[in-house]
Amino acid sequence: MTLTSRTLRIPSRPTVVVGPGVAASLAAALVALGHRPAFIVVDPAVAAAGTLAPAFVGLGAAGITWTLFDDIDPNPTDRNVDAGLAALDGFDADVVVLVGGGSTMDCGKYVALAAANGASGTELAFHLGLDGNDAIDFSTFTSPRPVTRIGLPTIAIPTTS
Repeated sequence: MTLTSRTLRIPSRPTVVVGPGVAASLAAALVALGHRPAFIVVDPAVAAAGTLAPAFVGLGAAGITWTLFDDIDPNPTDRNVDAGLAALDGFDADVVVLVGGGSTMDCGKYVALAAANGASGTELAFHLGLDGNDAIDFSTFTSPRPVTRIGLPTIAIPTTS
């Protein structure tokens, strides 16, 4: 198996804020990081519960424009990613905010990476082929389209552990 010699370095600014009502500090975090407007990817149940109402009030008070994307299925598919990319394409966001559980985190991170790379639903997903014995052939572990740019910045507000 031959590995490619290209390396992608992803700089990280890890900041963790934990506590009740932490979503209300979203606007302050965006301002501190210099991000606006925001594309908010949220689990449909979290959106329906009104959990983010304090965050929306804070965003409005800070003058931050935002849009909400909640078309995420459990175990999201390329359809969810393409819908997210279409919604993001119509909104000039420079940060993606992820709010919810694993499905939201997975879909939102992929949208952030695909948008920065001009890719669609499955173009960045890795695919494995099978060998003559129907066993996984790891030499085929490739992405149809290589990642050449770092994804849009993301802020995650997980609602599960």
